Amino acid sequence: MTTKNIEEQKKYEYWLYQTNPLRRSRMIRLTERGISPKDLYEIKEEELKKLWRSICQNGQDSVTERDIALILESRRTFDLQGEYEKLREKGIAFISILHEDYAYKLRNIPDPPFAYFKRTDNTKNRSDQPTIAIIGARNCSGYGKEMAKRLGTCCADLGMTVVSGLAAGIDGMAQEAANQAGGFVQAVLGSGVDICYPSRNRELYNDILKNGEILSEYLPGTAPMACNFPPRNRIISGLCDALIVVEARQKSGTSITVNMALEQGKDVYAIPGRITDPMSLGCNHMISQGAGVITDIEEGLLEIRQIILERKAQAGCSYGLCDEHNAGMSEHTDTSNKSQGDSSLHNTNEQKNPYPQDDLKGCLYACMDYMPKTMQQLYEEIGNANIAEIMTALLQMELDGAVTEKGGAYSL
Repeated sequence: MTTKNIEEQKKYEYWLYQTNPLRRSRMIRLTERGISPKDLYEIKEEELKKLWRSICQNGQDSVTERDIALILESRRTFDLQGEYEKLREKGIAFISILHEDYAYKLRNIPDPPFAYFKRTDNTKNRSDQPTIAIIGARNCSGYGKEMAKRLGTCCADLGMTVVSGLAAGIDGMAQEAANQAGGFVQAVLGSGVDICYPSRNRELYNDILKNGEILSEYLPGTAPMACNFPPRNRIISGLCDALIVVEARQKSGTSITVNMALEQGKDVYAIPGRITDPMSLGCNHMISQGAGVITDIEEGLLEIRQIILERKAQAGCSYGLCDEHNAGMSEHTDTSNKSQGDSSLHNTNEQKNPYPQDDLKGCLYACMDYMPKTMQQLYEEIGNANIAEIMTALLQMELDGAVTEKGGAYSL
């Protein structure tokens, strides 16, 4: 297929994605039945209704008249050529699961994105490199900062891609160090690829554009909402070959990404810390449950890199072209760390959100844990609500018994 034909198809794929971007399962089922977005755009209204009902016919994914009306309205009003050109003029690539440029590591994860957006000024393709996700606490200690920087620099020196979320703290520091050392960096956002969050990482965002790439499954212009970040994390873990945690509290959002990585069959490692340090409790617990322990940055990364390359060689394919994934924790971990098995590491922070995810209270609840956060911290994390709205929501959550307030700070 020629490049021109591919771009023509992508116009229709982009149309469908922006019409209903978060119902990934529906769009993937369409492709499994051999129905292209172009078919959906061109077929007659009655045929569309019949087809859509046959695809979405049970459970919570059942079709509604509103779904059909949404597609019909979008067919009438969406400027197919103009909107796609606007996207390209912004330097944003639209990549769907229907094409070869889709990241092969994401194809076989649970609930893969139907499509994602990529922004980069870099022309080098480094998909053949081993990829390490480096994640951890936002409010990290000096020790955590130093470990993140060393990991990022060493990954770059060893020709390993660093993937993370551009977040404040461990994530951003590891990415900044890797970038400064000349490494390739992937930043996966919980907003549109054209929105830098947090804003204080603007310089790092621009540096990654020059030497790496910015990715997101959310439409350009999407604001960074707290409920966007857990789904974002499955892409971070999906893109990596191994994941390293640097500082995490016992109850933290980091465990969500760890659980996703384990479900995807990725190796998980942790940097140990003092047992009296709250910021190291999460990592030490992961190690006790079977995570690989890194006590020397260079030696640890050399070993991880060798494991990744050996697995690809054993699979009988060149790195970067193979879809094989290997499950479990690192087999090269000290056996004393494996005593309780891998599965016990799952669900270390599973707590049902009592509010709808698209409600302000649901977003607030999703970004809170058992360590108190001030209203200013919550305001900065939510990003799309004012202080008065947050105060009102927190008061209602306190009355509901969902959160507690102490000294002007809130926690679960």
